[in-house]
Amino acid sequence: MNHDDPGSGGSAILVGVDGSAASGRALDWAGQEAAARECELLVVYCEYAPLLEQPFVAGDYADPDPSVARFGAAVLAAAVRRVHERQPGVLVRTELRTGPVFDTLLRAAAEELPQVQLVVLGREGIGAVGGAFLGSSSIRVAAHNTVPTVVVPGTLPLTGDGDGQRFDAAPAGSVVVGFDGSAHGKAAVACALDEAALRDTGLTVVVAGRHRLPSRVSAIRGRGPGEAQPGS
Repeated sequence: MNHDDPGSGGSAILVGVDGSAASGRALDWAGQEAAARECELLVVYCEYAPLLEQPFVAGDYADPDPSVARFGAAVLAAAVRRVHERQPGVLVRTELRTGPVFDTLLRAAAEELPQVQLVVLGREGIGAVGGAFLGSSSIRVAAHNTVPTVVVPGTLPLTGDGDGQRFDAAPAGSVVVGFDGSAHGKAAVACALDEAALRDTGLTVVVAGRHRLPSRVSAIRGRGPGEAQPGS
């Protein structure tokens, strides 16, 4: 574990990086959120090397060689510089971890509870292979994490020019949350309320349901193209 700055002992945002442009956008977004929330930023790099034990049957992760560790350390150092340049007041802590991205990020978030209040990831990784591993990992982490998770999209609105460009941390518009009446839905609404309050904006709750169609419409839907219902 590498500490760039000592932990504040308070809340934190965890962001996963791999050196890609997508993870750079996630880092910038997380840095702005940390500044807005006045909390620490924990930057995590996962060393991983996919290895097929048997083709088309099973997979595993090989122990990374020293060059992977050196690259990870360089990514974390660059991440610290980037955050300090753009958000000078944010405390940054870094961790170089080994293991599958999905498992490692979930473990990192769990070990940092209750300090970690948000996990931030980029939408995709480096190249086609990295995108397949890190992109799918981002979705899996968001689905399985017990901590609210943000997957930063490939493009976000920017303000400013040149080196002064930054993401709009509080874009106009309301926070939107889907609700289905379940316990998970209630937790999502509670999280959305907190986010709306933080951004001083409104909250839109979307409820979707399935309704039985009238018999006449159902009959029409069941007929082939161009077939009219008798008597119509």
